[in-house]
Amino acid sequence: MGKQVVMLITALCYLLSAIFLLIIVIHIRNIFIKKKTRFPIWNNNVGIFHKTGKLIMAISLLLLAPGAIFYLFFDSTLLTFVSGFAKMTFCVIFGLWTLTEVYLCFSISQKLLYGSNFKRIVFFLAVIICTIGAGYLFPPFYRFLLYPELLNNKQQVIFPETPGGQCASAYFKAFNSGDIDQMQAFIQKYRSESYLKSKPITKQIESYKFMYMVGGKLTPVRLIQISDYEIIVFAQTSKEKKLAKTQFEVDIPEPHHLLVYTITPTSPEEALQNTTIDPLIIKKTIDSLAVILRENYVYPEKGELMADSLNHYFSTGRYNEISDGSVLSLRLTEDLWPLCHDKHLSVTFGKIPEEDRASIPESDSTFNYGFRSSKIIENNIGYIRFDEFNGADKAETAAAKAFETVADCDALILDLRFNTGGSPKLVQFIYSYLFEKPTYVGSRYNRIRDETIDFWTQTDIPGKPFDANVSVYILTSSNTFSAAEELAYFLKDMKRAIIVGETTGGGAHPIIHISVNDYFGVRIPYARAISPISKTDWEGVGVIPDIQVPMEDALEAACKDATINFKTNRE
Repeated sequence: MGKQVVMLITALCYLLSAIFLLIIVIHIRNIFIKKKTRFPIWNNNVGIFHKTGKLIMAISLLLLAPGAIFYLFFDSTLLTFVSGFAKMTFCVIFGLWTLTEVYLCFSISQKLLYGSNFKRIVFFLAVIICTIGAGYLFPPFYRFLLYPELLNNKQQVIFPETPGGQCASAYFKAFNSGDIDQMQAFIQKYRSESYLKSKPITKQIESYKFMYMVGGKLTPVRLIQISDYEIIVFAQTSKEKKLAKTQFEVDIPEPHHLLVYTITPTSPEEALQNTTIDPLIIKKTIDSLAVILRENYVYPEKGELMADSLNHYFSTGRYNEISDGSVLSLRLTEDLWPLCHDKHLSVTFGKIPEEDRASIPESDSTFNYGFRSSKIIENNIGYIRFDEFNGADKAETAAAKAFETVADCDALILDLRFNTGGSPKLVQFIYSYLFEKPTYVGSRYNRIRDETIDFWTQTDIPGKPFDANVSVYILTSSNTFSAAEELAYFLKDMKRAIIVGETTGGGAHPIIHISVNDYFGVRIPYARAISPISKTDWEGVGVIPDIQVPMEDALEAACKDATINFKTNRE
């Protein structure tokens, strides 16, 4: 999107805001100063056509306008490039204008307009409540109006009667049920015995439960049949209305065990628009991707290996039969993973905007910046659960309040079982509460800048750090990932924390989203963490707990171990 267009739309937001504000001022002047207003819709002196028109206008504004504004400016990707302040200004003033117009249309009587300020305030509050409710309820309706193909695809997605289609259909049915027994039946039917030995059913169930808790149900919106045994399904989450791309590949011999299952975030462009590509686009994509891997991947030697391998695959005709961009992005990712063993690396379909290049979003949209609970539990043990490392500045304030709640505890438990990572800035802030003196807590090497940055604890944190005698426990699961793993890995290496739970996901490398061309992007790891003790990281292997238990038993195990330590220290 060009800067001139962005400036023009931003200016238009301000212009419309000024126009609506002027209308509001005129209405207020007529009502409160000149004591003039339009007749209420049920006044006997008003004609039936006038009444009908006013009623339609009032209902339309009250129900539809808030939903449309909410969706266009905050829920869709259509106007993400417009200044947030400009959008907020327009929405607030437009909302006030809506309230004013509804007030004039629904005036109960002339006495209300000329009555006490208390009556007017009560009426305005009632209209505000109705308007907020409408803004909350109606965005889904507008989503279908603006993306009719999304609605149509929901109705038309029919899984083929192939081994791959039957597997995908069974998965969505089991997942969306939210029922553990149905998910367990799916796993037992479609996973081989060797797979179940390496990853027990209980562990897979916990992963499914975590995805269901975060995203809700998955509604298929588009299907791509690669072969009878491989299928891609685009689905929309019910909670955040985000799109995900799922891939299923089953074994050719019966009973068609599930060999490959992946689920990754995707864009509306990839999920809903035409994804046809030709051989020239494929060649240009391979050439550009090879250059990006050579120049940016965190390990130069692996970057060279991946680039050379892609060129070799292309020359042997590996991608000749592919005509769909989604399929190519998936195939390229599958070809790169065995070469780098890096779970952060992936090729995406759809042009990447410049503003999406940052690897860690600094968002304040989540409840309390991810801090779910902070309290003292049995035996004066402090417990803090936080599910993300939010990059917003106010996240440090939320963290400080959480640590203040447990400041006088005898042992501290940090629950990272549902934490999938985030900002390294908040990681450093949390380190600072666990060491009394300035302490070197690790480094990060940046391949793009060719520099290594050392991280130390901060001395200017709110409150005071915990005494070294306060034992620290970190609860983990297979879902614990990225920045959350850093905290656990480094503190374990430094003998400052005891890790309790399951081996973590194994993602140690920060990523940046780079545009390959107008059709593809790549999420590429460009940096790596360096432990202050072992000088290594946890990529591909995860953080191995000191006390290995299923994630649901981790809290109880940590409390038990902390209590034993209390008694030992007292003796």
